[in-house]
Formats: sequence, structure tokens, C-alpha cells
Amino acid sequence: MINNCTLASIALFKVLYDRKKNIYSLLYDFIIGAVLSSPDKRSFTSLEITNFVNDYYKFEIPESVIKTVLKKNIPEKIHTFNLIEKKYVFSAEMNMYSEAINNYKDLQEEYDSIFKKLILYIESKKKTNLSINDKELIKETFYNVLLDSSVAGEYSTLISMFLMSLDTVSKEKLNSIREGIIIYEGVIYTPDLNLIGTWRDKIVFFLSTEHLFHLAGYNGETYQKIFMDFINLVKEINKNSQLIELKFFSETKTEIENYFLSAQNNLEKRLPIESSAMENILKNCCSPSDVLIKKSKFYSLLSQYNIKEDLYDKYWAEENEAYNLIDHGIYEQLKQEKSLQDKQEECEKLLEQLNKVSILRQGNAGRTFNRCKILFISDNKTTFLLQSKLASNENQYFLATSLDSAINSLWFSLNKGFSDKSKLPTLFDVAIKAKLAISHQLSQKIKQDYSFVRERYSDFTEEDLANGYLILKKETQKAENLDFNNENAILDFLSTDILTMAQREKENQSRKAKIGHKNIVELRYRQQKDLFKEKMEVKKKIRLGIIFSTIITILIISLCFIFVCFGIYHIIKSLISENDTLLGIISLVLSIPILNILAFIKKKIFVYIDNMKKNTHASYRKILKPKIHSFRETGKDLAEFQ
Repeated sequence: MINNCTLASIALFKVLYDRKKNIYSLLYDFIIGAVLSSPDKRSFTSLEITNFVNDYYKFEIPESVIKTVLKKNIPEKIHTFNLIEKKYVFSAEMNMYSEAINNYKDLQEEYDSIFKKLILYIESKKKTNLSINDKELIKETFYNVLLDSSVAGEYSTLISMFLMSLDTVSKEKLNSIREGIIIYEGVIYTPDLNLIGTWRDKIVFFLSTEHLFHLAGYNGETYQKIFMDFINLVKEINKNSQLIELKFFSETKTEIENYFLSAQNNLEKRLPIESSAMENILKNCCSPSDVLIKKSKFYSLLSQYNIKEDLYDKYWAEENEAYNLIDHGIYEQLKQEKSLQDKQEECEKLLEQLNKVSILRQGNAGRTFNRCKILFISDNKTTFLLQSKLASNENQYFLATSLDSAINSLWFSLNKGFSDKSKLPTLFDVAIKAKLAISHQLSQKIKQDYSFVRERYSDFTEEDLANGYLILKKETQKAENLDFNNENAILDFLSTDILTMAQREKENQSRKAKIGHKNIVELRYRQQKDLFKEKMEVKKKIRLGIIFSTIITILIISLCFIFVCFGIYHIIKSLISENDTLLGIISLVLSIPILNILAFIKKKIFVYIDNMKKNTHASYRKILKPKIHSFRETGKDLAEFQ
């Protein structure tokens, strides 16, 4: 449906909408642009005009919509209707109204430039020149990624990485495509454009487990914001009357119960955590009772937002048999489908839920989103693959749609517009879409690797098993908060099997151990050098202390000697002279004990010097001996290192 549209034509919806603010004027511009590209004639039937528009822009707009636009009295109107020929006749002045066609050509050039950058990016990552067929496949996948196709291509990961690497201007251009999709899908799925801006129909949305976990924040903040965008749109519609109900099937209830039971087992047995949802549930839980409390709070949260379990119990009653879409043949068909052979249990649960949607509709659903009565919302790609295999009524809207499409449809139905960027839903940002796409691929890869480890447990050594779980735990954390500055690491993880990663982790740890050992030896070597330096400094202090003590001793002895000599001098003088002085008498009296005191002081000084030497050496040993002892153990490592 939308896959054949050119990027430029989808973006043109957004460009013209911003200028016109009127869906009829916008579509009329498309009509004029398409008619101008037609052969030289000015009168056409509504079918011819519809074909011109769809062929030129690669649209699939219904003829009924084109007729509605042509019948409207809009200021830009430059045609009349010929009742006899049943044709619409355009005036010659329409050449002046070529805004759409001019913008279309400009946009084509812009998006061709972005696509060329994409090709160069992929060639640089794959280190090879791409063939023409490769480029066509990339172009198709690029469209699918931007236009929200449920089919993922071979190059979808690289394309998402490319979108994350774009500058702000280029991202804004691609955001125009995202916003253009909303207008385009709204046009082709709204039979009466007069109803835009209002919601009159009752509808029940059945939510899947992943969306209920989004609400609780178990899958991360970004997913929670996305789901709250959906909730807020539902609240706006229900402001005056309860037109939209939110429910979940019994299969979803069972899945939730099993998930919390697994959380209890993980906590009790210390099993590895496989997903960010499990990690967030177990956060701050110390015992199984803590998990039960979290489960109780989860159900309280659902009640707070008026999300209820489906209690209808007559799905298999005889009166509903006509609306049952499942027979034995569908299960046999699924067994033959290679991509679903390892998902049989999951397929059965999803089929039950899709079948319940058909039964609840009772064949009364309309062909448009807002008139479909009952709708299952799922982001599981298996859901849409199964939906395509069920023989549902072609006159009814799909049994299931994605949360993205539901938000788009509600936004368009309420005619919210795009002028206030701060109020736009999170999913309208192409960079966030790319981030979520990579995050989803990482999560799927982690789940596959955990399953592989469990199934082939015997192929792993105990060390490889530990390394494998360590890698998966790191990547589980990374999926919530992706770092796109390291693109190559993400691409490497997505393309490498778990056994190889486990062996690589073992080699990394071995290399780190060797580096760590070398660092320890180097550290001890430096410490040994510091110890030697400290030893030299202590010895230097001891020498200085001895020299200082010796000098002081010499000075004291010298002073005492001078004093004694002075006393002896006066003694001799007093013996020769008859006139004794007071100083002479004192000197004579003190000279004899001074000699004894001098001898005593000399002895004490030398004892003090000797004790100071012993104490200094003892202090030296006390400081350095433990350090020397601790390094004796590393003598061999030091010898090897040196």
C-alpha cells in the first residue's frame, strides 16, 4: 500500500499540510500537479484524475476521496464539472498553480542526495562496492524502515545506524516523511474527510503484554513515553464520552503471570537476566515476596488507567462458530513455514487472540481504523504474518495493527497537526525510531543467544558459559541506553555467535590478566625504587644527626676546657701573687670538682651519642623492615621484569 510511494511524495504531504492547514486544499494541489503532468487535454473523468494522481506520486488514494475533493468549494478551485460528458474541466490558468509539482521535484533531489549518502555509508561499513541489485534492495529496505513496513530487510540494521549518524537538517527532512505518512494513511483510510478532527465511534483496543510493560516502564523510559502518547490520545477522545476501551485477553494475563513467576525463579536460583523488562522487575527485589508486591502494584497501575481483563467466556459457543477463523489446516500450514517452525507455541497464542478479535466483531466491523469495532495492538511481526494467513473478511479493517499505526491514526483523526514540535508523539522522530529498531534487534539477538546456551549447554565449558552470560548481561544493559558512538561494536555483536564471543571474552580476560600482572610488577619495581630512595634518605638523616651531635660535643668539651684552663690560670696566679682576688679564690675552689664534672660530662655525652645511633637504627628498621619483607615475595617477578 504505502511501499510504492516515493519518499518525496510522502514528504510533500507534510510540506503542503504545513502551508494549507486544510486537507482538501492539500489534495487539490496534488490533483493540479498530476493533471499538469498529463498529455495536452483539460477534461477528465474522476477515474482518470485518480489514476493520474496515483501514477505520478505512486499513491493509492481511492477515487471516492478524489471525488470529494473535486466537489468541494475551495479557494484554489480552477475547474468546472461538465454534466453532459461527466467530466471535470480545468482552466488554462492551472499552469499558475504548480506549487505541488515544483515542490515535488525539489524534494526528489533532496532525498536522492540522502540516499547517495546511505550507499556510501553502507559501502564503508561493508568495505565493498555495492552492485545495482544491492542498491535496489537497499532502496526498498530504506523505504520500509522509514515507512514503518513490518518487513525487515537485509540492510535494516545498517540503515538504522545511518539514520542515527545523520545531521540535524537531514533528520528533520526524514521526519517530514514520518509526518507525511500520518496524513497519507489518514486520507486513504478515512472515507469521509469531513469527520477529520472528531471521533464518534466506539472501539475496544486489546493490548499485548509488551505494551502493558511499556506502561509500567519495564522496557525502558523511551517505550514508556511512546505508550503514554497513545494513552493521552485515548484520554482526549474519552474526555466527554467513553468511546475507547482498553483491555487485554486471558492469554496476555497468563503471559504476565508466567513472567512474574519466572522473575521469582530467577531471584531464588540466581539465574541470568535475559531482558531489560526482567531486570527492571527484579530491581530492588531481595526475596520472592518483593516480586509479588511488584506484581500487585503492576495490576494496580492497569486499574488506574482503566485497562481491564477481557472476561467474555463464550468464544467457542455454537453461535460464534461462523466467525471462527481457525481450522486444523492453518496449524499444518504453519508447520511448513520455515520462519515459524521454532515459534509454534507463540503462533498458537497469537492465532487465538486474532481469532477472538474476529469473533468479537461478529462481522460488523467497518473498513476503516475508527470503525473497526475491535482491534488487537501488537508490535510482534509474527502477528502480522499470521494475520495475512487468516481468511478474514476483506470488507473489514485488519484484525491487528501496530502501536505506531494506532498513534498515527488517532493523531490524524483528531487533526492535531505538526506545528508544535514539543507536543508531537515520540515515535514521530525518525532518530528515535532508528534507536528502537537497533534496540529491538539487540534484544532479539540476546534472547536467541540465551536459548542457544540453554539448548546446547553441554557444548560450553564452565568458563565459556560464564563468559557468555557475562557478555549477554552487558548487552542487555546496553539495549536500554544505546551508545551509537561505537557503531562497530554494536554491528559486531549482532553478527557474531555466542560461542565465538565467549572464546573472545576468554582471550580478552587472559590478555587483561597478563597486562595486570605486568602492571603489578612495574608498580612493585617503582615501589622498590622508592624504598631504596627512602633508605638513602634515612641514612642521610642518621649521618647528619651524628655529625651534628659530634659538633655539639666538641663545642661543649671545648668550652669546659677553656673554663678549666681559665681556672688553672688564676690558681697559678694566686699562688705567685700575695694579693688574692675573689675570682681567684672561686677558681681555686671549683677547679678540682670541675675536672671531675668535665670527665663525667664527657662520659655522658658519648653515651648519649651511642644511644642516639642505636635509636636511629632501630627507627630505621621499624620503618623499613615490614616494607622490605613484603617485597621479598616479589623478588622473582622483579628479576623477570628487569
